[in-house]
Amino acid sequence: MAAEALLVATAKEILIKLISITSEMSLAWGLKAELKRLTRRFKTAQALLCDAEDRKTIEKEAVLDWLKNLKTVASDAEDVLDELAFEVLRRKLEVKNRIRSKVRNFFTLSNPLALRLKMFHKVNNINIMLDQIYKEANEIGLKAVEVINTSVVELREIRPTDPFVDDSKVVGRDGDLSILVDMLLLSSDDDEEEEEALPVISIMGMAGLGKTTLVQIVYKDERVVRNFGERMWVCVSDDFNVQRLLNEMVQSLTGTTSEMSNREAIVKKLRESLEGKKYLLVLDDVWNEIPEKWENMRNTLLGIGGSKGSKIIVTTRNEVVASTMQASHTHRLVGLSNDDSWTIFRQKAFARGGPQETPNLVVVGQRIVKRCGGVPLAVKTLGGLMHSKKNEHDWLSIERSEIWNSSQKIDGTDIFPSLRLSFDHLPSPSLRQCFAYCSIFPKDFYIERNNLIELWMAQGYLQPTKGSDMLMEDVGNNYFDVLLWNFLLQAVPKDGYGTIVGCKMHDLVHNFALDISKNYCSTSKATEVSDVSHVQHLSLVSSEEEVSLISEFGFQKLRTLFLSGILLGDVSMDKTRLRVLNLVKSEMKELPSSISKMIHLRYLDISRTAIKELPSFVTNLYNLQTLRILYCLFLEKLPREFRKLVKLRHFYMDDDEKRRNLMPAGLGQLTCLLTLPFFVVGQNKGCGIEELGCLHNLRGVIKIYGLEHVKSKEGAQKANLSSNPNIQELRFHWTNDEEENTDINNDEDVLEGLKPHSNLKGLVIENYRGEKLASWMMVKDHTSLLYNLVKIELKYYKRLGEIPALGHLPFLQVLQIVGMHNVKSVGTEFYGPHNRNDGGRETSIFRALRELSLQYMPSLIEWSEAAVAAYSGSSGLVFPSLEVLNIGWCPRLIMAPSHFPSIKTLTIAEINSVALRKMSNKLTSLTFLNLRKVSGLEINFVLEEMFKNNRSFLKHVTIDSCDGVAHVPNVLHDLASLETLSIKECPNITTILDINEEHNGLTRLQDIMITKCNKLTCLPKGIGNLASLERLAVSECPNLTVIDPSDICRLTSLRSLEIKKCGILRTYNCWPEWLLSLTPDLTRLVIGDFSEELDYFPWPTITSTTTTSTSTNSSCSSSNFNITHQVQQRFFISLKSLTLYGWSKLTSLPDQLQHLAALIDLSIWEFDGLESLPDWLGNLSSLRALHLWKCKNLMILPSMEAMRSLTKLQSLKIRWCPLLKEKCSKESGPDWHKISHIPSIQIDSNYVKLGSNHTNENE
Repeated sequence: MAAEALLVATAKEILIKLISITSEMSLAWGLKAELKRLTRRFKTAQALLCDAEDRKTIEKEAVLDWLKNLKTVASDAEDVLDELAFEVLRRKLEVKNRIRSKVRNFFTLSNPLALRLKMFHKVNNINIMLDQIYKEANEIGLKAVEVINTSVVELREIRPTDPFVDDSKVVGRDGDLSILVDMLLLSSDDDEEEEEALPVISIMGMAGLGKTTLVQIVYKDERVVRNFGERMWVCVSDDFNVQRLLNEMVQSLTGTTSEMSNREAIVKKLRESLEGKKYLLVLDDVWNEIPEKWENMRNTLLGIGGSKGSKIIVTTRNEVVASTMQASHTHRLVGLSNDDSWTIFRQKAFARGGPQETPNLVVVGQRIVKRCGGVPLAVKTLGGLMHSKKNEHDWLSIERSEIWNSSQKIDGTDIFPSLRLSFDHLPSPSLRQCFAYCSIFPKDFYIERNNLIELWMAQGYLQPTKGSDMLMEDVGNNYFDVLLWNFLLQAVPKDGYGTIVGCKMHDLVHNFALDISKNYCSTSKATEVSDVSHVQHLSLVSSEEEVSLISEFGFQKLRTLFLSGILLGDVSMDKTRLRVLNLVKSEMKELPSSISKMIHLRYLDISRTAIKELPSFVTNLYNLQTLRILYCLFLEKLPREFRKLVKLRHFYMDDDEKRRNLMPAGLGQLTCLLTLPFFVVGQNKGCGIEELGCLHNLRGVIKIYGLEHVKSKEGAQKANLSSNPNIQELRFHWTNDEEENTDINNDEDVLEGLKPHSNLKGLVIENYRGEKLASWMMVKDHTSLLYNLVKIELKYYKRLGEIPALGHLPFLQVLQIVGMHNVKSVGTEFYGPHNRNDGGRETSIFRALRELSLQYMPSLIEWSEAAVAAYSGSSGLVFPSLEVLNIGWCPRLIMAPSHFPSIKTLTIAEINSVALRKMSNKLTSLTFLNLRKVSGLEINFVLEEMFKNNRSFLKHVTIDSCDGVAHVPNVLHDLASLETLSIKECPNITTILDINEEHNGLTRLQDIMITKCNKLTCLPKGIGNLASLERLAVSECPNLTVIDPSDICRLTSLRSLEIKKCGILRTYNCWPEWLLSLTPDLTRLVIGDFSEELDYFPWPTITSTTTTSTSTNSSCSSSNFNITHQVQQRFFISLKSLTLYGWSKLTSLPDQLQHLAALIDLSIWEFDGLESLPDWLGNLSSLRALHLWKCKNLMILPSMEAMRSLTKLQSLKIRWCPLLKEKCSKESGPDWHKISHIPSIQIDSNYVKLGSNHTNENE
């Protein structure tokens, strides 16, 4: 059984560790004889354990009981020795800090005799328990055998040479891939029947077949990316909580964590991003079989207002799920063929560093592959295992293993043997413990790499071999890579430096981990926890009540405790064995003092809590290795004696100005530190830069602030950065003090003294005031210390006159040069020493650069071409990989290079069109073009040229504040890939383009936004030919008076329309006829600011007539502006969001609004004459959000009965309505009782009411 195998591995690892510890501690506290005796007994226990394992008797009940007893005694011994080591360290620190009392109580632990007696009894008790263990071993026939120590070999050999295989192509799934892409691209136009709203495509198959992997490839397919304006990926698993899923959608869209708990706020955020857009939503690993939950989710999605053609992909193992979600298409995934399975296996097993691919191994491997049943996960896992087996005997041993005969299944699959074999053959017992520990995380949980390693370390799983120069973190990184290689963990995308920073576990692997760790690990809801007396690692998720865990259940044996959203009671911790305490998202405001008794604690995470102060007793946790205090917004104080945490290795805290002011003094005494959030150089004792020089083990990103306080090169050298090869990125910051005398500074000397190690990959220097850079940044004899740099950011140098040579750096991918006020020229030296013609030998310049930014350089006039580019055929040698170019706020720039062969994204701001023309005349692969404040008469020609040269690729075009643009070139209609067109504040533009039906190439154009174009008189002629147009926004164009009604009414895909402060409204004094003929699928309308002369807001009136009574040439009044009930209902049937802009003479809202049954959001702006809101607002049964803006005379809300009728109303915002603000004051306002039931109420910038389920999101 796998669980028994883990038991053996755990006992083995503890004994190895105990033998080492007792050997090293034999002189402690006068316990030499007892500890030596303990060492001998541990070695005997180790020998007995080997006999039990060799005889394969561990599944016998008697042996199993003996193993459990041995593990218990070994764990107790580990705690005793850990306590002894803690006391040794504590007394050493007391002596060092001279804090011993003059008179001691004899019975205190500080008294050496009392402590010696106490520890003597504890050690003696362990010896007595071990005597009993040996007696039991003799009774069941176990004998001591010789122990062969292979730990050194194991540690050296477990790291594969090439741990990752490029699996961007899915083997054997081309047919499935083609079918799925076709399903997604199929539109209602291709169907005989009309397509349903938001259809669901189900991918069904048993676990491990690669459903998720297949959909990931579909998700990234270029055709799918082009077809859907937005894409979202949500891992569902067995928790179909609609609010959580909506939050995950927001996170997928924005790329940032979303923890809003107010549903209306979440929906609003989604609507802002998705309304009127065609989107693809992937719901991965769905288990929900309850139709009501799905209907709730589906109705919410429909209310968000995505455009026609939006689709959902669902992956599931369960046919009932597909039926519950009413899937329109179901695609069943089957196992791979033997040939495809062999291809995957061969890629893994015989990869570089593995065995040689001999005919005999191929034959054995093919037989093993057949046993995998076509399940890709099983094939990959075994392929990773066989990579470590170098000879035929080992391969045959795997093939003939009895594990293949196991009847145990995981989630109904036969993958258990593959996972068990991979687990059993992990090259060390501690690595097996590390894998099993991962079961404490929930399914589909993103596990941060460094965090996982710190947790492993806290449990003592990461012990470097004796004499090794490896740190525990090195062992952990080693283990992490091995688990990735064996597919026991799955990698997630890498960071900017190519490092895999996190992982997930496949569901089947997670279930396997749960199975083998079930006796020691447990995850449950706080309200459901029962007997945990046997558990060592426990994770509890939030419940609605505060739970005093220790007092209720007695968790003395726990070594890990995760409390997500649960308060920890302040109860006795004297006997706790906790190594890990995770209190993330607990709503506590202060740490309970009981934590001070946790002498074994190595890991403490109090992130996302409301604590204001880290109490001083935390500094008595001398064993603490990891401290995490992230996103603690109210944190104001750290303990003064922070330096007492002498074993601290990883310290995490937010990097912002408030937190930087909290930096404790004396950090140089924490010589074990590897991770430091930042270092602020100060003038007080213990804050000098020399403190960094004591931290030899620092690695990762190091940020140094306050460098103006360093007085000399010699002072800077005390940081000793050049001797640390493990620092990945350095960030140097001087304070930007405008009042400081910048004529006198020593920045040049200081920067010279901050010379880094040549391994450095990232360098950021900000607010540097020197006139020249450090010598170590320059090229010398065609070499550079910065050879390995991947990223460089040079920001806000007011005195520097030149940019260093950088083009020769072979790995440089990101270069940002910002705020170089004194640089007038970027010369050929910028391209590096290889910027020349070497007799026909081709040399790439900036060969790896992907992103380049030059911004805020007011003196820059000339940016020279690279010398090699002057030679014929050499254009591809300069910036061959550059995809993103951002040039901004360089108003004097007139000379620029033209060799950018791979640019996809071009962002230009405030430069002359002459320079733009030079940069852009050879661009042919642009997908994103953003022009802002480009001056000069050539801008029209440049635009036409760029459109012509990039007609096949351009997707997004923005033209902003370009005075010289008089028209949009007609070649625009040839941009077959164009999706969005935005024209803002171009005061001289008179026309945009004509869209000819016969020659219209704008088949993908979905979004047009036109703002503040004062001379624009008409919308594009032929706009009705834009069959894909979903959003049209036109605002503040006072001379826009011509719109062809027959044109507009053909926009059948239109979902969002915004037209305000335009001449077309003010001229007709009413709703134009074309507005009434728009598609009934319109979900969002923003309209208003009609003629200032009107004293009513024109709105179509319902009548019983059968014809429309409108005229665009006659004036309209509220009584004669009529439209049939049929047209009214058709036009507004889908409207969910309405924003009305008023003016000074308006005293009322249009009565017709009460018939908008589907309306969810209503915003009312600038109705200056409006004094009261009508009671008929209570008829808007679907309304969830009511927002009132700048209605300066509004003072009366609808009646209490009407407000209470709005049962779905979740949000009320009142901003810049002074009279209503007063009437709605919390508790005291006369209208407060009308609104007090609404969960979220915001008045001006303050939330006066936050419901229990509300999180204040940024506006």
